[in-house]
Amino acid sequence: MTTPTTDPMRDAPRYPDPAEQLPAPELPATTPPAGPPGTVQATLQRLVDQLAQVLSMDAAVDSTPAADTAPWQAPALSDAVLQEVRFDAPRSGPRAAYRILAGRVQTLDFGILLSEGARVSFSAYLNSFYEHYWALHAPVQDLTLRLFGSGEAVVEFFRALPDGSDYCIGRQRLLLNPQRGAMITAALDPMPAGAGRIFFEVTATSGVTLRAGRLETGTPTRQAVRLGIGLCTFNREVQLAGNLRRLMQSAYWRWAKPHVVIVNQGHRFASAEMVALLSEMPEGITVVQQANLGGAGGFTRAAMEIVQEGTCSHVLFMDDDIEFDPAVLVTTHAFAARTTAPTVIGGAMVDLFRPTTMYEAGAVVDANNILCAALHNRPLDQPQLLNELAREVPCHFNGWWYCAIPAGLFREYGLPLPIFIRGDDMEYGTRLMRRGVPTVSLPPVAVWHEPFYAKAPGWQLYYDLRNRLIFAACHRPFVRLDRSVVILRRLVDSLLKHDYQHAELVIRAIEDFLAGPAVLEAPMDTLHREIAALAAAHAPERPRSTVGMKAADWRAPPHGLWRRATLAIGMAALWLGLVRRRLRPDHFFIDQWHPWMTMHVSQYGLSDRMRSYVQVYSYDRARLRSGLRRGLAAVWRYHREAGRAAGQWRAAHTELTSWPRWTRLLGLDRQSERTALVTQEITEAMTGQARP
Repeated sequence: MTTPTTDPMRDAPRYPDPAEQLPAPELPATTPPAGPPGTVQATLQRLVDQLAQVLSMDAAVDSTPAADTAPWQAPALSDAVLQEVRFDAPRSGPRAAYRILAGRVQTLDFGILLSEGARVSFSAYLNSFYEHYWALHAPVQDLTLRLFGSGEAVVEFFRALPDGSDYCIGRQRLLLNPQRGAMITAALDPMPAGAGRIFFEVTATSGVTLRAGRLETGTPTRQAVRLGIGLCTFNREVQLAGNLRRLMQSAYWRWAKPHVVIVNQGHRFASAEMVALLSEMPEGITVVQQANLGGAGGFTRAAMEIVQEGTCSHVLFMDDDIEFDPAVLVTTHAFAARTTAPTVIGGAMVDLFRPTTMYEAGAVVDANNILCAALHNRPLDQPQLLNELAREVPCHFNGWWYCAIPAGLFREYGLPLPIFIRGDDMEYGTRLMRRGVPTVSLPPVAVWHEPFYAKAPGWQLYYDLRNRLIFAACHRPFVRLDRSVVILRRLVDSLLKHDYQHAELVIRAIEDFLAGPAVLEAPMDTLHREIAALAAAHAPERPRSTVGMKAADWRAPPHGLWRRATLAIGMAALWLGLVRRRLRPDHFFIDQWHPWMTMHVSQYGLSDRMRSYVQVYSYDRARLRSGLRRGLAAVWRYHREAGRAAGQWRAAHTELTSWPRWTRLLGLDRQSERTALVTQEITEAMTGQARP
């Protein structure tokens, strides 16, 4: 393989210069016209003759690639296609798609233009074929690369292994065609132990226009697939409309004809773009309007609609505010069509603000009920991630920003827990995993999404703790219920940080967990309004300006016995009001901050690494004392009653996730009664019968 240059993008100008792709024409030798030298007429005639010949040569040269610059559309998809070659990614351009090893490469609206001798490696996150994942869950015997375009190139297939080594498994000279394509086929390793990551490199032996590419197989599908795409939205009409437009303009939409269910839990759609989109495809898109029941209520309603409609094999949950390339649907579809057993197929979340960084790809839950991302903060354009992905990275569940679940599982194992938000995807994925249904976070399926760190802490903290406890209760002994000392540490930590909002939400979460499943009898939107009001009453301030504030230096907390002693001393000082007063906060902390940095000052700010928000926390002696008294009482009650409450949640799990329960929560039973009544009235009117 050719060694990459230190800066592979230095030779990739954004705007192509066609003249740079062609050698400069040599001016023909001309014989000066007869006549006295130096006369104006003779000079003009000579210039005209030379110009005419040069123009005729340019016309002949430019006529050759005329077909390449004509409007182009990729041929239709088929069941043989496993993956589409991509040349860029949302917000990040080509860095996660390919690398230039030699020569000049220019981007086009569709594809890239390679000068003679240019060499491009597609050993990148978006264009690798992750053989090991397929070998374990959806085996195929062969892999064919079909390239569409013009010109002649040498194409090589490589297999990469987890240690970073690679070797060539195929090489062929191809004469590209814009419609039929040109193909090179490589045999795949039938044993997972020998599988790795497949990628290819292209060397142009002439000027090459590469319009598109596909990875295909001759292995037939195992089952028919139709995706039912469930979109849950809440007042994000602009982002939703953009994703719908992107989906409806894709080759996948034209070929597979997926069914889309939009569950709108916010204001009714009002923009002209949404009206136009929905009118274009009335038979392919269903819109459901309902109260705000959180992600759990929105996605569950979408799943119920798709499953009951009966024509879709999988329910694909997608967030409304992601940025995505519809090519991920092609890979999801192909993988689902070849799985040997029911399998959940997830996509990675890429950081929207750091668009070449994978924020999370699957997650696991340890025995102490601690959630850890299987892959976290991995740069997409660095070899380390690719080496890791040469073997499947196992996970318990995948976030529902992009997650395809076999539709039949919702009948067999029930619906998600009605817990509004936070943890519904974790609980459902773990439930399926414990029943033998694996989740595969399949590369290169990925969407770009706002990361968790960019969201200011708020009412979500209540759901984080309450749902975490419910999850542990329902899945014991797979995970252990949080010990009371863990809850106490969380309470004390928030009070020492002057985070009285968090402390109040911890207390309410403990009380609602101990109340048992009866707490979920209240309408989900009503309970949420209560929680939002509680959070707002104790929320930190949002400063109008951060002028004069600077990031604080990180100081590590103490260790050992001194660690606990200083916490006790700090709490006593705050209880007595012994704290340094400041007229305004001079510092703010980034992401991870601890009580030893905050408990000695009366005010400070908090922000995330992208400075997307700043919140000011202020010491309040009355709130501290009230929170500590009630918090200690709640933690003591949790210590005594957690086992009893956990048993109640575990016993109620089946009923809470049942279809009748959700039908009642969503009001569909009342809707059915109203529909039956209207139908009866219409029937009686048509037959001339009068109702008593």
